[in-house]
Amino acid sequence: MKTCIKFLGVIILGIILLSACKEETLPIKLVYPNDAIIGDGTKEEPYDVASAIRKAKKETVSWVKGYIVGAVKKNVTEITDANDIVWGGQEINNQTLLLASNAEENDYTKCLLIDLKGTNSNINNNLNLSENNEIIGKAATIYGKLTQSLLGINGMQNIAKATLEGADIPIIEEGNPLGVSMNTLSDVVANDFKDAIDGSIYQLKGWTNIPTQGLAYWKGCKKMVNCLFLLQQNRL
Repeated sequence: MKTCIKFLGVIILGIILLSACKEETLPIKLVYPNDAIIGDGTKEEPYDVASAIRKAKKETVSWVKGYIVGAVKKNVTEITDANDIVWGGQEINNQTLLLASNAEENDYTKCLLIDLKGTNSNINNNLNLSENNEIIGKAATIYGKLTQSLLGINGMQNIAKATLEGADIPIIEEGNPLGVSMNTLSDVVANDFKDAIDGSIYQLKGWTNIPTQGLAYWKGCKKMVNCLFLLQQNRL
């Protein structure tokens, strides 16, 4: 009888202890193997920097997303140690960028070197650190050819497209820096300057740059009384 009472007491104690335990949901942490490939190289699912480094030997043309952390030191022709890197925008080769998986990275072996040489002028103007020191730490997604041998480390060349903080950097045609559309052509561009004010800089409201077609010349006439001009394009 005493044994039964003791056994019953143990059961009751167990029930009390179980009732006292609160249900707790633990956060799920995804752990990737060291050789896992994150992304598929498209703009929608770009490689992260670590994956791009693993893919570099295949020299694929891909999108890679990372954080701008620095550049190669000026006059360095081969990267051999950390002294060849500048984690900033001063005294650098402004045709280079270092892209990393996190904005605080300071190990160059975990970075992807971006070669801006030969890139569209507008991409270069927006991404070179000499003129844009404020972009350090910002996210960029860049499209180009991966390589294992860029100044001695993994990198990307032949940059064709890029985004900065999620916004596309427009491609500007070298022969058409204003991005003028060729869909609507005009034969005549004229203005009588009736609203011009003597002695002031004239700004014509509502005008946009438009392309013209055919051989043409410009001619102008000046009214001496109020200094107004008429400029008209005439096709030959």
